Amino acid sequence: MSLADHAVSRGDTMKPIRSLEELAQPDKRSLMFGPGGMGRHPDAEAVSRWNQDLVFRIELSDAVPETTQKSFERLQETYLRGIFYYEQYTVAADMARLIAEQAIAERFLAFYEGLVTFVDTENVTHSIRPANFYDLQKDLSKHSRGGSEAQWRLKLRSGQTISFDGMLFSLFRWARAEGLLGGQGDRIRDGARVALRNFVAHPQYHLGSPMDALNAIADLARLINRLWGAPNPSVERQTVVITWTSQSTEWGNASDFQPNVFPESSNCAIVLADLDEPELSNFDPQYESTVHPAEYLWGPGTWEDAAQWLQNNPPKVDIVPIQDRLFLLRHHDKLLYLPRSPNVAAGISDAERSGTWYLLRADSPFPAFNHQRGVLSKTGGHSRRGECQCPVEVVGSGNWQRALDLCSEAGVKVTPQSVPDFRLPHAHMPRWNRILGDGQWEIEDTTSLET
Repeated sequence: MSLADHAVSRGDTMKPIRSLEELAQPDKRSLMFGPGGMGRHPDAEAVSRWNQDLVFRIELSDAVPETTQKSFERLQETYLRGIFYYEQYTVAADMARLIAEQAIAERFLAFYEGLVTFVDTENVTHSIRPANFYDLQKDLSKHSRGGSEAQWRLKLRSGQTISFDGMLFSLFRWARAEGLLGGQGDRIRDGARVALRNFVAHPQYHLGSPMDALNAIADLARLINRLWGAPNPSVERQTVVITWTSQSTEWGNASDFQPNVFPESSNCAIVLADLDEPELSNFDPQYESTVHPAEYLWGPGTWEDAAQWLQNNPPKVDIVPIQDRLFLLRHHDKLLYLPRSPNVAAGISDAERSGTWYLLRADSPFPAFNHQRGVLSKTGGHSRRGECQCPVEVVGSGNWQRALDLCSEAGVKVTPQSVPDFRLPHAHMPRWNRILGDGQWEIEDTTSLET
C-alpha cells in the first residue's frame, strides 16, 4: 500500500495522507502575489525569490540579543513557507505580534542589568533580581492584591516612578518613559499593537494576506531595532532654491541652480529642506508649514542676488530628526496661529508675543495645530495636558516667556532667529484659524496672497 492510500479521520471526512512531493506544491492562492503585483503568477520560483527578497530586506541590528534574533529568523522562515500553504502568512503575522512582547520584555531586564527597583506605597524601595520576566510578573502579582493602592511602582533611571504591572501596555509605557521608543505617531500605534497581540492570544479564525504579514514583520523589526539603540528616524536636508512668479512656483537643489533660465521677474528664496518634501510650495519662514523641518537661509530677492549669495555660501547638507519635534502655537484675540519653531518664536517682535502660548510635541506641525484647534474650539476628544489620543503630547502653556522656558526645560537649546515675513503666492496653507467655539472655526483666505 502506498503512502497516498493512507487516510486519517477528521470529523466526518477522511483526509488522505499526501506525499512529500504533494506537500511541496505551491498553493495557487500564494501565486496571486508576485513581482508583477496582484494576479496569477505561473512562475513559482520567481514568486519564492520575490518573497525572500522582501522578507530578508527586513533586518535586525547586531545589538539585538540572540534569543530575539532567533525568534525573528523563525518568523521570516514561517513567512516563506506561505508559498506552499497560503494560511502561513496569517500565522507569520500573528507570530510577529507575539514576538513583540518577547522582545520588549527581554529589553526590559537587559536595560536594568537584571536588577529592577520598585517603590511601594510607603515610599520604601524594593530591588529584585528575577531569573526571567515571567518570574518578575509573578512577583508583581503578589503586590497587586488589594487594589491599585497596594501596587508597587517601577523606579525609572531618572528617579521618577510609573505604574507597571508587567503587561504589554505597561511595557510600552516603560520603554517610552525611558526614551527607548519615540515618535508621537508611533506612540498611538501602541494601543493597536496591544489589541492585536491580545487578539492573537485569544484568537478567532481569520485570514490575512502576504502584505499583512510583511507589514507586521517590518513594524516588529522597527520596534526591536529602536529598543536596542537604532537612531530616531531622520531626513537629509539640502540647500534648496525656491523660485516663483505670479504664474508658478518651482524649486530644486541649489547645486543645480542655473539663474539665467528664470524670467527676470522671478523671486527667489533659499532654504534648507528635504527635496522630497510634499509641502515645500507652502514654505513660510515665520511658521512651520511643511511636513519635514525646513529652515530659512536667505531671501526673498532676485535670481541674480540668489546666485551671488550661493557664491558666498556654498550649498550644504544636514540630517535632522523628524519625530518628537517641539512646536509653539500662539492663541490671541480668538486667532490660533500655525506652529512656530522655538528659535523663530524666540526671535519675534514684542508686538507678536501677546496671548497664550502652547508648547506641543508632535512629529509634524499639522497634528499639533489640529490638536490645539480641537481643544480651543471644544470639539472633544483632545487632552489639555500630557499625551493625547491623537499623535500629540501637551508639554505646557503660558505666556511667551514661559513657553520658551518650557522649551529649555525640555532640553532644547533656544537660539533666537529673526526671519523675514513673506509668503509664496501659490501657498494654500492659512496662517491662522479664528476659533468660534462649539466645534467651529474660520480659516484665513489664502486665495490672493502677495509677497
